[in-house]
Amino acid sequence: MGWLQQILSPSNANKYTLAHLKSLHSTLSRTPVNERNKALIVESMRSMAELLIWGDKNDPSFFEFFLENNVLAVFWNILAHSHSLVQIKVQLVQTLSILIQNIEAGPSVYYILSNDHINNLIRHPFDLSNEELLAHYVSLLKAIALRLDEHTVQFFIASATAEGVGGAGVPRFALFDASLTLWTHEERMVRTAVRTIVLSICRVPDAAVRAFVSASATLPDVMISSLRADYAALLNGMSVAANGDGERLDEALQLLLDEMYFFNDLLEAGDGLLSNHLLSGFLTRLVLPLLVAPLTPLPPHLALPPPPPPLVAIAPTAELGPLLALLLLAQWMCVLSYAPLLNALATLLLHPRLDLAKVRVPWLPLADAGPDCNALRAALLKLIVDDDERLALLACCVVLAAMRAPGVHRELLRQAQMMPMRELRSQCLLEKLLMNRNTSSEGKESIGSCGPSSGEPPDAVSCASRSASGGADSRASAEQVEYCVPAVEALLALLKRAAEQSDTAPPPPPTLPPPPPPPPPP
Repeated sequence: MGWLQQILSPSNANKYTLAHLKSLHSTLSRTPVNERNKALIVESMRSMAELLIWGDKNDPSFFEFFLENNVLAVFWNILAHSHSLVQIKVQLVQTLSILIQNIEAGPSVYYILSNDHINNLIRHPFDLSNEELLAHYVSLLKAIALRLDEHTVQFFIASATAEGVGGAGVPRFALFDASLTLWTHEERMVRTAVRTIVLSICRVPDAAVRAFVSASATLPDVMISSLRADYAALLNGMSVAANGDGERLDEALQLLLDEMYFFNDLLEAGDGLLSNHLLSGFLTRLVLPLLVAPLTPLPPHLALPPPPPPLVAIAPTAELGPLLALLLLAQWMCVLSYAPLLNALATLLLHPRLDLAKVRVPWLPLADAGPDCNALRAALLKLIVDDDERLALLACCVVLAAMRAPGVHRELLRQAQMMPMRELRSQCLLEKLLMNRNTSSEGKESIGSCGPSSGEPPDAVSCASRSASGGADSRASAEQVEYCVPAVEALLALLKRAAEQSDTAPPPPPTLPPPPPPPPPP
C-alpha cells in the first residue's frame, strides 16, 4: 500500500506550503483530544514538526506563522487534556525534541525555549514507567542541555516566589532538578544521559548557573552515593567471582570506571565551590571509610559506617576489602587529573608527617618535623612484602601510580622521599650549580633548605640530609640523594623473595625420548 499512499497523499509542492501548515494548526486547535481523534492529532503534530524544520531552512514565513499563532500554547493545551493518552504525550515530547535539535540557532530557538512552556513540560508529571515516553523525555532533556549557552540558559533558571518566605525569591532550574531525579534510574542509557546533561549545565559560562549548581547539596550527595553503590556492587561481584561467575564482576568494574571518569570531568567542569563540596564528600564518605579503613584503623572522627552488605549467597572474605581498596586507590591515581584532589590523595598515601588523628577534611595538616607518623603510608609499604602476592602487587601499583601521576606536586614527592631517582638527581645537580654561584655568606642556605628564611614548606629530603651530616656543609647534602628507606627495603625484600622462589622452583618434568621409528616393510 506504500505506492498507493504516495499517489493519494499531497505532492511535495502542495505539502510544504504555508496553507498546509495553517491547516495543521487549525486541526490541532479545534480537534477534541480523545481516544477517537488521537491518531489524527499524532499525525498532525508529526507533520507540523516536519514543515517547521523545512521552513526554517527554506521559508521564514513558516516560523513567523508559528510565532504569531503561539503554537506552543496549542501543544500545551493538548498535553493538559490528553490525560491517559500516552501516544499523544509521546508524540508531543518527540515533536519538541526534534524541533530543538534541528532548528537553526537564532530567534527560532529562542522562541521555542522561552515563555516557560518548555519548563512546564519538563515539570509535567509524566508516567515515566512507559519506556517509550521515558526515552523521548530523556532525549528532550538532552537536546535542551546541548543547546544551553550563556544566552539560552536564561530561559531555564529563574527566581520564583517562595511560599511562606515573605515573597523572597528562590532559584528554580527545572532541567537540572529533573536530571537529578533520574540519576539512579535502573536503565543505564538514562543514567548516562542525565550525567551528560548535568555536565553540560556545569560547563555553561554563566554566573547564575554556577551559583545555583554550587549551592545545590543534592548533586554532591547523589554523586558520592552513586560511587559508594558502585563500590558495593564491585565487592559483590568479587564475592560471586570466587565461584567462577566473572561476568557480574566485569560489568560492575566497568560501571565504576565510567563513574570515576565522569566524577573527574565534573570536578574539572565545576567552579571552585562545587569542586570543594565534591572533594570533601569524596574524602569523607568514600576514600577514608572504604579505601583507607581496610588498610589501617581510622580515628573515630573519620570512621563512617560501611555501605549495606551486598546480598549474595557467599559473604565477602576478609581479604577482599584490602584487595579492592588497593585496586581502587591505584585506579583513582590513574584516572584523576583534578590537581587538588590528586594531591590530597597523594598526601594521604605518601607523606610521612601526616597524622590521621589530626586530619579534618578538607584540611590535611602536616607536622613541621619529627618521625614518620603516617599509619597509612606505613601499612602501604608493609603490604609490599606481604605473603599474599596479590596485595604486594597492588601495593606496588598504588605507590607507582602516585609517583607517576602528572598532577602530583614534585615537592610533595620530594618531602615523601619518593621522587623518581632521575628527577631527584637532576634537581640535586641543579641546586649544586646554583649554590656554587652564591656568596660565602649564603653558603649554608640552599634552595632545598628547610630554614624559615627559605619561604618554602618543610622539606623532608633536605632536612634529613642536614640532620644526618650534623650541620655539615650544605654542598655535601646536595650531592647526597636521600630516598625512602622503608620503601627501598620493602622492594629489595620483595625482589629477594622472588629470586629465592625461582631458585627453589621444582625442575621441569623430564622430556621423554621420541618413540623409535617403525620397522621398514619387508
